[in-house]
Amino acid sequence: TGPVELWAADRAAHRVYGLDGDGFVALALPVLAPVRVTPVAGGTLHVLSALDLWAGGRFESVEFGPDGRAVGRRTAGPPPARGRTATLGFATALAPPGLAAATAFMAVPLVGDGVRRAWIARPAAATGETFVERWMERGRGPELGFRVLTRGAAGLLGEAEDGGVWSIGARRLSVTSLDDRGRRIWSTEVRDAEGACAVAPARGGGAWIAARGAIVRLDRHGRRLPGQGGFCEIVDLARAT
Repeated sequence: TGPVELWAADRAAHRVYGLDGDGFVALALPVLAPVRVTPVAGGTLHVLSALDLWAGGRFESVEFGPDGRAVGRRTAGPPPARGRTATLGFATALAPPGLAAATAFMAVPLVGDGVRRAWIARPAAATGETFVERWMERGRGPELGFRVLTRGAAGLLGEAEDGGVWSIGARRLSVTSLDDRGRRIWSTEVRDAEGACAVAPARGGGAWIAARGAIVRLDRHGRRLPGQGGFCEIVDLARAT
């Protein structure tokens, strides 16, 4: 195996796995019910552990060093839903009048112009499809940049290269890739996988997608690459630093 490129939290197995670029397990860290993995600079990894095995219980943050050894622990609060933080200023954009509430929200990292940006997915009424929207905030409140209709009921949004986004089906694993102007690049469906619950960017422009007990890997063109199966319950993914 090679160096770790992806961290995966398997809540039911009480393990955090480090996968190499080919999808093979390079490292396994024992952690009680891990629910969130956050790599930081220098090879350090923070893991949020659900000590009481349920969302309303106690949580602990465990810090692992580059050698895979636990070097610190502290009490922590429950994990917030990814992207749904009021500090980004997009609270009113989550449910504007006349539209369904958002099912997925992904903030875009700040760039030099200081404009805050976010992608939002919301159901298209009664069609089983999804609106993917690009929002911006320039200090006057959220502004809609554009809205694109994509197939399938999106449950996840993932970061693509060059500021684009991956819209991933909540049940059937259908994936649509959009560029930063909302133009469709490609769409695909992974027929033997379902129940996507986490996504992380892969090196080279692809994506890692957790789908029930497997981790699916797609390249930048939507073609499937060898992944990894045999997991219990992957609940979070993060690309290693």
